[in-house]
Amino acid sequence: MRLRDVRARQRVEHRGRAGEAPHDRRDGCGGLDVTVVLTGDDLALEQLVRVARGGETVEISPDAVARMEMTRAVVERVLERDLMVYGLTTGVGARKRVRVHADEAEEFNRRLILNHRVGQGDLASDEVVRGTLLRLANGFAKGMSGVRPELAELVIRALNEGPLPRVRTL
Repeated sequence: MRLRDVRARQRVEHRGRAGEAPHDRRDGCGGLDVTVVLTGDDLALEQLVRVARGGETVEISPDAVARMEMTRAVVERVLERDLMVYGLTTGVGARKRVRVHADEAEEFNRRLILNHRVGQGDLASDEVVRGTLLRLANGFAKGMSGVRPELAELVIRALNEGPLPRVRTL
């Protein structure tokens, strides 16, 4: 596959590809940008490059939001029933059999995130951060992580409006 610099305006023929809003296409007339619609299933490399390098707009499909709401409802039922689920109501790794009670969940989640902050190198470029955020939001859109749709929307807002998080390389 040959990649082209997406900053150069090129004529792109719209073929009705999945993940592109048909009402907002770049067809050589007026230079409209394509909105990349995340479904969780069909993010193409060219779309990732357009968002990461070209700053194109991102939105999430209504079907993806519905999937996230359904899987989040499963998470909420597990929490209500106080079932033991790895990383949700239990610790992780060596502490996988240690129960995390409801009143400890917020602190547990905060520490889990802090324990994974390992980057000590230079700051990653905006292109790398944008590409990473797009992949993260698309993973959420798949509907298998149990996150609330608001988290995916927060990531997409950072892509569309900024500011981008500061991310260090390893």
